[in-house]
Amino acid sequence: MNIYLLTPGKWKGRRPKLDFYDSAVVIASSETDALTIHPGFNNETGLNPSFDDGSWPSAGHVFVKLLGKAESNCLRGVVCASFNAA
Repeated sequence: MNIYLLTPGKWKGRRPKLDFYDSAVVIASSETDALTIHPGFNNETGLNPSFDDGSWPSAGHVFVKLLGKAESNCLRGVVCASFNAA
């Protein structure tokens, strides 16, 4: 498993709604897997919020940066996320 930083790129030509995530650090098996994790992912239930809720762009509009390797006992999910509330 790897540790990735996710940051939004373009918001499909629209501004994000007032309440939105501006970044997240996630643990995932690959860059492709990291793109499927919404910053609001619930680590306990494994449920992902809808990517259509306006708080995070779709995978094609997210930048992914590899930060390093996770410990072998770490599970897939969100380590931390930055949320901007109005």
